[in-house]
Amino acid sequence: QTIVSTFVSFAISQQPTMTTTTTEAAASSVQLPASEAEWRKRLGSRYYVLRQGGTESPGSHEYNRFMPRVGYFSCGACDLPLYSAVSKFSSSCGWPVYNKCYFSQELGGSHVGTKSHFGAVEIICNRCKSHLGHVFYDSFSARNPNGERH
Repeated sequence: QTIVSTFVSFAISQQPTMTTTTTEAAASSVQLPASEAEWRKRLGSRYYVLRQGGTESPGSHEYNRFMPRVGYFSCGACDLPLYSAVSKFSSSCGWPVYNKCYFSQELGGSHVGTKSHFGAVEIICNRCKSHLGHVFYDSFSARNPNGERH
């Protein structure tokens, strides 16, 4: 079962198996839109956040308080697995937050990329370059020693 939201979707299953065969097949089977017009048609109302870097209102995201124990969160535009369910943690910021992302050599490293964005660090999907949010370094805890909040 997969639940789709604005910037991520959630699959209720075990973590994806990151082997050369499965990741190359997954990467080659994804047909990404060639133009922004095609992205707009494919994403509908999610286009503003994913392709134009928009922001949802705090507390409005359906995954804000959703805390699964198994499964993974994928890019809302291209379905690339981004975060395991166990990387999600509770925060009072108003948006879903994660402390680490998937990394696989087969897909070229980290599944989440960064770029500078008006003095902040924007995070994007490394496959389709869709906007996922920003990185903040304000959530230090025993469970999150690097303080990252994606």
